[in-house]
Amino acid sequence: MLLEGIGMYICVCRALSEGDLKSVVEAQGPDLEKVQRTCGAATDCGSCQERVETLVKGFAKRNELATTSSKK
Repeated sequence: MLLEGIGMYICVCRALSEGDLKSVVEAQGPDLEKVQRTCGAATDCGSCQERVETLVKGFAKRNELATTSSKK
């Protein structure tokens, strides 16, 4: 489920915001290829590729830290 308009647009070609990407990562896991297949981010002109990769890694790290903290 995409949450259009939540946060800054990251992929203009696919009109995907930071919130959209976060939702995809939460649903699909921190796998760039899965994110790309699911929503198409960073698959058109490529100008957002680096930012999408950074966000996917960042969301994954935050989820990992939250999971680790909740287990303590």
